[in-house]
Amino acid sequence: MEALVGLIALFIKIAILGSVYATLVVLIIIILAKFFPDRIFENLLKNKKSLWFTSGFIISILLFGYSFTFWGDHGLGDSARIPLSHFQEIDNTNWIETNIEPVNYPYGAMSIESFSIMEDVVVGTTAVSPVDRPLPYFLWNVKTNYITFFKSEEDYIHHASVNHLAMPETFQTFGENYSDYWNGWRFWMLP
Repeated sequence: MEALVGLIALFIKIAILGSVYATLVVLIIIILAKFFPDRIFENLLKNKKSLWFTSGFIISILLFGYSFTFWGDHGLGDSARIPLSHFQEIDNTNWIETNIEPVNYPYGAMSIESFSIMEDVVVGTTAVSPVDRPLPYFLWNVKTNYITFFKSEEDYIHHASVNHLAMPETFQTFGENYSDYWNGWRFWMLP
């Protein structure tokens, strides 16, 4: 049911964005027609409503398609995700469990608690799961998809200071990282 509500919300947002972008297309063509009096612009502006509906429809289809790409998919319903470089992602289920999937982790998905995202690295603290007991701090190289664990906060802080990584006090929850990534221009410009 939540996935259906998420899909309906996506359609509404796409329709609104398509309308806004279609209005911008019409305004841009009006401005271009004033500076470049050409038959192409005049023909397009003969029926502004048709131009608005057509461009809105095309833009909505493009936005809908984009929302299912790796970079446009932020999850529907119960799931949420943050896309990273090298086609890696941090996913979350029910806004409770946050997971990553490094190749050298023997149990598949690994639960994490708080983290910082950098260019090709995610650093943070692990969550204790019923399956395993990972060491408390990790560094996930998303380029190689390998994870490194640190036995203590002191070990991590030493490694972080030498390699210019985020310190533990800057780690954020999934919700805070999700909001940082998907809000701002992405919230207003993309579905």
